[in-house]
Parts: sequence; structure tokens; C-alpha cells
Amino acid sequence: MDLATFEAAALREWQAIPEAHRAGIVALIVERDARYDPGLPDVPLLGECVVDTAMSYVEAPVHSTIHLYFGSFVHVAAIEPDFDWLAEVRETLHHELTHHLEWRAGHDALGEREDVERENLGRLAGEPFDPTFYRYGVAIARQVFQVADEGFLEVWVPPAQWPRLLSERCEVRWGGWCFTCCPLSESNLADDTLFAEIEDGWDESEPADTRVDAWAAVTLVFCKRRTWLKRKKAPAFRFVCEIDAR
Repeated sequence: MDLATFEAAALREWQAIPEAHRAGIVALIVERDARYDPGLPDVPLLGECVVDTAMSYVEAPVHSTIHLYFGSFVHVAAIEPDFDWLAEVRETLHHELTHHLEWRAGHDALGEREDVERENLGRLAGEPFDPTFYRYGVAIARQVFQVADEGFLEVWVPPAQWPRLLSERCEVRWGGWCFTCCPLSESNLADDTLFAEIEDGWDESEPADTRVDAWAAVTLVFCKRRTWLKRKKAPAFRFVCEIDAR
């Protein structure tokens, strides 16, 4: 993959999109250099949709410019041997175009989802993050949320039992799955919330749940129960506890 080949492929993929869907896009620009997320400098940005302020004004339709970052594609290809750069060009163009179309429609659902995913990436990178971010993901069931391809199971803990999380082994059962946690580290503590990664701790001999099967990782979120949670009649926490999967 060289720059000329990349530019030609990007143009072909762009022209394959119906013209009506491309309305309001001022230009498609291929940048030679890589670009990285300002808040997560290790995360390369493959593309970006930027509002064209010169063409967008009050009561006028939004106009945008789409950028593809060739250097970012090179970066990802160097660390992922199976990286299909052409398919990713196609996906990135459609992704950035979705931003533009949503802005034109007066909302930004895709941007909001990306904000939630960025909070999770910040958490994994040890950066400051909003400890309630996962609740803005997809609500799968009571106390169960999904952000990108990661599941979050929320467990509410009475304050008196909170210290036990740091000293005892515990299990969380959800449907036919059983997740086990060793004593948790206070380094995972964020605003009375403990995040525990469970990447392969479930018992696969139990009945499968298609939601769990689809997740790349499972995170248990232990939350110190507060007054507002008591009013919601939160289930009592036990060190072998059930999460409602209805």
C-alpha cells in the first residue's frame, strides 16, 4: 500500500456512494501523515469528518470535509498483519459520512457512542474517565450494558460490605454464566466504583448466552450502593450474587 494506490482506492470507494448521500460534503482529503486521538495519543484516527465553518452558517445545511489519514492506516497495518486496508477505507468513509448526515439531521448519535467508547479507552489506558460512562452504552438488561464489544455487569454493594471486595474472592452469576473475581485492587477504584476485568473467567460448560458469546471482554462494575439506589430496590449483594438477566 502506497499513497498513490491509497488515494485512488479512496476516490473509487467515495464515488461508489450515491451522490445524494454525499450532499454537503465539500471535499474528500487524503492526508499523508498519521493523526492520533488528542486525548488518547496511542490511538490512531483513520478518518475524521470536520464541519466546514466557511460553508455552514445559521439556518443553512451543514457542510463538511472528510479526511482520511494515510499514515494512520500504515500504522495499523504495521501492527495488525490481517488488516484489510481497503475494507477499512470503505468502512471509514461510511462512518464519517454518517457523522455528516446525522449533523445535517440535527443529532449526533454516532458521536455520542464514540464518546462513550473513548471513556472506556481512557479507563483502560489509565486516564481520567467518567465512572458512569458504561450506562450510556446499550442497555441489554437490568444492570447489564454494552460498550462496543465489551459487556459491563453492574453489581450494587452496601457500603458496610465494600471493604470485603478488597480482601475476599467473590463470584457473580448471570444466567448460566459464572464470573469469578479475586480480591480487587484499590487502584481500580473510581468514585466509589470498582472495575474488574473478566476476560476469560466464565464457565463455558454452562448454557451459552449469545450476548456473552459476542463480547470480547466482560467487566464487572461494583458500585457502592447509595440512597437513590436503595429507593430503586436494588437487589441485596452477596459474595455469590445473581444479576437479573431479564
